[in-house]
Amino acid sequence: MTEQPMLAGDPSVIQSATFSAEDLQTQIDARPVGRLQIGIVAMVAIVTMLDGLDLQLGSFAAPLIIREWGLTESQFAPVIAAVMAGMAIGTLVGGWMGDKIGRRAALVASVGVFGAATVLCGFADNLSTLVGLRFVGGLGFGAAFPVGTALLVEWVPRRSASRAIAFLTIGIPVGGLIGATISSVLLPVIGWRNTFIIFGLAPIVYAGILATFLPESPVYLLQRGKRDAVSRLLQKAWRSSMNFGASDAVVGQPDAQGDLAGDVGRWGGVRLNASLWAAFFFQNVITYAIVGWVPVVLVGLSLPLSTAIRGLLVWNLFGIAGSFVASFLIVRRGTRQTMMLLAALGSLSGLLLAAFTFNASPANASFVGVTYVGLALLGIGVGSLQTSLFTLAAHVYDARIRSRGVGIASMFGRLGGVASAFAIGALLSVGSKPSYFMLIGVVFAIVLICAALVNRHVPRIVTASRPR
Repeated sequence: MTEQPMLAGDPSVIQSATFSAEDLQTQIDARPVGRLQIGIVAMVAIVTMLDGLDLQLGSFAAPLIIREWGLTESQFAPVIAAVMAGMAIGTLVGGWMGDKIGRRAALVASVGVFGAATVLCGFADNLSTLVGLRFVGGLGFGAAFPVGTALLVEWVPRRSASRAIAFLTIGIPVGGLIGATISSVLLPVIGWRNTFIIFGLAPIVYAGILATFLPESPVYLLQRGKRDAVSRLLQKAWRSSMNFGASDAVVGQPDAQGDLAGDVGRWGGVRLNASLWAAFFFQNVITYAIVGWVPVVLVGLSLPLSTAIRGLLVWNLFGIAGSFVASFLIVRRGTRQTMMLLAALGSLSGLLLAAFTFNASPANASFVGVTYVGLALLGIGVGSLQTSLFTLAAHVYDARIRSRGVGIASMFGRLGGVASAFAIGALLSVGSKPSYFMLIGVVFAIVLICAALVNRHVPRIVTASRPR
């Protein structure tokens, strides 16, 4: 039998009795980022962009649907809530599918589901049907992110993981911006039904493209003992095969008897999981507090609606910038310092913005400018924390449960979004508008504490060793 050539430039030849997913990741870490990996990052980022585009379509079309069906805003609220509920469940379902049937198959399925559900929304003839279809779409939306995260981090060197996840996290706000632009043109011309159909067809077509061109995770294949498939993938990526050493044995086979709670509990313990899940929860409390309520708060401060909408645009744009700020800092400072620094920035910005809006008059010439600066800093804080959290979650969970682990963390984040809707609504009904910014500052401080409690962070210099 002819021995397969080893990856050129490997730090060592692995000649142990077994070859693990960690050994494979070590050899990937030794290689440069190639065109195939860049293509994978781009393909998965487009998924999240389509996710963001379809996800926010319901908000864009809401005024037309409410008018056509003679609904009130409160009657339409279940349509929005259904998406959030579906996303919370979808993160669990998608994470489980990613570990059981493969990252690629689960991602293709999630894209197909939210595309098909969006198309069918165009044919809904009553509120109950629309609520049900948006729930199904939410399942697909929720499943895509944890599966895409697991696939990315198993293809790129650990030193590049945070940058890859930054491209993943900006997909949703970029998709929202593109969706807002396209919707503003299509909705008045062809109506909300045809707009849903067009927006849904794009993911369906793209699911076919993914099924054809997106490669499976080599780590997942190794976990299933498919060494020949791993070797072919690496040959395609770097024109070099993998040397599995003196033995054909591969460790890390899936445990058919393992249960999710037990697996996650064994990988990190209660402190790691509780603090990580809490960080996801409270970070999403902030995210959805801003996405859902900033226009309402700014209009309540006597600013014009157009000014309020531009404020949300400022937040989105600087949130994108924050994702790349985090990817830069994580490599140099690790996730602990990055998260604590930027959570502190967000907390200080929220508290100062609360003090400013409480004392300053909207008639003041500087009021809008200072408010926009505060929203920009909040955007940097939110965007950077999102990238940091997904980078952290993807690294602390073993490859065997990575997709499920990220899925559970994402589920807690979605629940934070649901809690945010009720908490902010109650606060604004009884408190002043500046108290809204004060609450955001306090929640950022809670995220800072959660980051400090996590006991296994991505290290400052990403090496072949597992993050501690």
